[in-house]
Parts: sequence; C-alpha cells; structure tokens
Amino acid sequence: MTYDNKEFIYGEVTFALTKFRIETAVRGTVSDTINILQTKSREDPFLRHGKKMILFLAKYEGPVTEDAYRLKGLYQGQYTIEGTRVIKNENNELTGNELLTNIDVLISRINEIGYESPTNISD
Repeated sequence: MTYDNKEFIYGEVTFALTKFRIETAVRGTVSDTINILQTKSREDPFLRHGKKMILFLAKYEGPVTEDAYRLKGLYQGQYTIEGTRVIKNENNELTGNELLTNIDVLISRINEIGYESPTNISD
C-alpha cells in the first residue's frame, strides 16, 4: 500500500519518494515498509496509491535521499496485479510476447531467467 508519495526537486530534477508496505519478498529480504525513490519521467511512471504490484528493486545509493530503493529497469521493473492477473506496464518489453496470466507465471519466469530481488508490494 502506498502510504505517502512526496514529490520534491533535487538539483533540477523532480523526484518522488513513496512509502510502500511489503507483502511478500520473492527474492531477497526487506523490511515491511520501504521508501521507493523515482524520477519524474515517462520512463519511470510514479507508483500509485492503492495498487498491488510486483517490483524489481535495488538499494538506492546516492545523494538524493537515504534509506530508499529504486526500480530496476524503470518501467520494466514494475507490474500491476489485478486479482490474480499480472498487468505489465504498456512500455514494458521485459517479457516479450508472453502473456502473463497470473502471479505464479511471472514468479516462475523470474526464477527461470534469474532476475534479482523482485518484491511483491501490497495495496
């Protein structure tokens, strides 16, 4: 669940720092609530309140903020979950022409190709 989404400017770039609650970590470990740092751009669409998602995350290291994660692959690092269906971002080509009909198919695909640290974010 998105608890808070704060936009701010650092240098000349607009960022958002969003608090999320973690439901399940598919790989790796994270605390139950994390901060996700994003830039305001078409390639990195801001996460929206109340959406259940699977995110590919990496620990953010840099001057903008402390104790945050970033999306790996920008728009390619986020999938929306609707019921048991997985909806990829319209710009997301990570899965090629595959139809991702449910969460288990996506997790199986992740495990087959060895992506690191996807995290299931709860709404």
